[in-house]
Amino acid sequence: MKYKLSIIIPIYGVERFIERCACSLFEQSLDQIEYIFVNDCTKDNSISILQDVIRRYPSREKDVVIINHEVNRGLATARTTGLDNAHGEYIQHCDSDDWIEPDMCLEMYNKAVSCNADIVACNMWVDRVSSKQEYCYPYLEEDVNTLRNMYLLNNIYSSLCNKIVRKDVYINNNIRPLPNIFMWEDFSVSFRLRYHSRKTVIIPKSFYHYMINNGDSINHYTDSKIQQQIECASFFESYITKNIEGGAEEFRLAINYVKFMSKLNYLTNQSIRDFEKWISIYPESNLDIMKYVRIPLSRRIVFLIGLHGFPSLASSIYDLALKIAR
Repeated sequence: MKYKLSIIIPIYGVERFIERCACSLFEQSLDQIEYIFVNDCTKDNSISILQDVIRRYPSREKDVVIINHEVNRGLATARTTGLDNAHGEYIQHCDSDDWIEPDMCLEMYNKAVSCNADIVACNMWVDRVSSKQEYCYPYLEEDVNTLRNMYLLNNIYSSLCNKIVRKDVYINNNIRPLPNIFMWEDFSVSFRLRYHSRKTVIIPKSFYHYMINNGDSINHYTDSKIQQQIECASFFESYITKNIEGGAEEFRLAINYVKFMSKLNYLTNQSIRDFEKWISIYPESNLDIMKYVRIPLSRRIVFLIGLHGFPSLASSIYDLALKIAR
């Protein structure tokens, strides 16, 4: 069967959320969707719950594939497994603890067809237990200047889940997730997709709900996780330099911005604070701090104080500002 869209959903440890996620996928108003669930050797009841949900949607059952990993291989490999088994014209990713609005797939696909777009993206909600925040694009179409201007790391820019992407963009440019990377793993894929996209358009509606759950491991930074972000920044620089003639200079500010952000938790995160690492890693990125206009000016000034010999004072000001904001 020819599918308009393949949705790839990795499964691991999501028994509390998979029912809501799967229902939101099966209740989409678009027909001809392929659902690829990749069981990354989950140890809980996620798969049995998923199978119960599938039986409640008999019209979708024939379009559902569950692929089982023999051992846990991580999110990047689960997504790669999904990509390698996808048959849709477009690819969408969905995290199994998130959910989407009923018309997301229909409106995104129709927009892709009408605009002949390689990528269609939408706004998104970040949902917490007691609150939610909407993230919106400040533009309706993007090109390579969007990357040069540092629209790179915010949820809506780097996420794979609020986008549908023509499968050929993955195939023709050999784009796959970086193995063994789970911090900034979306960014390492999305910037390549966005660079190679011939046309990327935005639907100014918030279709995707990204859930931040209590105890979510991504919210507990460790040195290892920051090192993965630093590795992604290095990959970004290497990819731009190797694949774009004159890219090192053309994207210099964007590269330094990503480098600076990759190490920032060494200043801002109390649990892993390390002033020496913050200052010494990618020192070239420190020189452009006042040019990083995606960071609020007040924070840039605080970071500048830290770089000019007062990192302890800068961190104290940052902590106080966060406390007041809460």
